[in-house]
Amino acid sequence: MILKDIEEDKVIQRFEEIFENKNEKLRDTILLDNNMKNLHSLFTDRGRKSIKLADFLYRLSFMEHFEKEFLDVMKQIKIKYFFNLDEVFYDWVTEIAYYGMYDLATSAIAKEGFKCTTHYTTRLTLEYLYCIKGKDREKLFKIYDRILLKRQLIQDLKNAQDKREIARYKAPDLISQKDAEEILEDAKEFEKEILPLIVTPSC
Repeated sequence: MILKDIEEDKVIQRFEEIFENKNEKLRDTILLDNNMKNLHSLFTDRGRKSIKLADFLYRLSFMEHFEKEFLDVMKQIKIKYFFNLDEVFYDWVTEIAYYGMYDLATSAIAKEGFKCTTHYTTRLTLEYLYCIKGKDREKLFKIYDRILLKRQLIQDLKNAQDKREIARYKAPDLISQKDAEEILEDAKEFEKEILPLIVTPSC
């Protein structure tokens, strides 16, 4: 059995164990809730706005990212609201970009009628539903017959969550420009890959 198969088996086993309420600690953290289908567009919208806001804050930290004619306006905004032209927002870029990814992940599982109450089970459910072929999930569901998301996106979501926890709860100053830039790029890639799966084309 190749490594990929072993990893997929672990995801399937873990999801089914929680979903079937065999794990007391995580009982009721993955629920079937058809009302979530009506909310998935709300999470999509919020996720997209968060990533745009994170991008704006990153650019505000490096004003040379703005077009020349906009630069003076941005300097005035910094002077008026932040009083420090050198102030950077890497911790907030990290936090907001992560929550943009998280809301998009929530949207994807909500579209299938799932509600998760922890960040871990949201990530697990996303992987179970979108990264593993349907034939391997016949015990509970058979939603797709092909892989729709790259597994790397799940790891990117986990990495962003880890950095977000540092930014929020430990030491915001440890979040570097490189960290913020990488998470922002991962968030943009996450958005690009997941949107076609959750946005219904307008007629």
